[in-house]
Amino acid sequence: MTKLLLAAALAAIAAPLPAAAAEPARFSVVTVGKGPDVVLIPGLSSTRDVWAATAERLKATHRVHLVQLRGFGEPAGINASGPVLRPFVEELAAYIRDRRLKNPAVVGHSMGGLAALMLATDHPASAGKIMVVDAFPFIGPVFGAETVEAITPRAEQMRAMLAGNAGKMTPDFTTRANCPATLPAR
Repeated sequence: MTKLLLAAALAAIAAPLPAAAAEPARFSVVTVGKGPDVVLIPGLSSTRDVWAATAERLKATHRVHLVQLRGFGEPAGINASGPVLRPFVEELAAYIRDRRLKNPAVVGHSMGGLAALMLATDHPASAGKIMVVDAFPFIGPVFGAETVEAITPRAEQMRAMLAGNAGKMTPDFTTRANCPATLPAR
């Protein structure tokens, strides 16, 4: 019996450990708090700092995953060339799956909202609830362009500007005197 227990213990020690989830290449994550998972995705040209006040409130009751797309507040890495949004969404789905997040609420602002919608469409089992904050399904009309072809030159200019500033910008998301941190009660 002792030999059997010893053999079982040695087999357990020698068994390969489960592989650790790979770190995302297209984004970084800071996690705070404990409880049900909430994933917060900032908008275009924003860092995770836009969610600081929200994360501070949620961390007492939730585990908050503050996402930051590489190239906005940190070196662009793989995002410096080629498609960004769809590969980001694929990697976000893998992050949720590999870390076994159970029906996380996914909240996205602006471009992050579009990413959240794409996640819900392409990977419906990845998220429990989706919240989109201030996002356009197609930004062209804001610039007077009704088609993808019409907005492409403007989008390429914006991409070049953002790529040129990647890692150089230090956004300031502190609350201003004329922008209260909380809304007045109604």
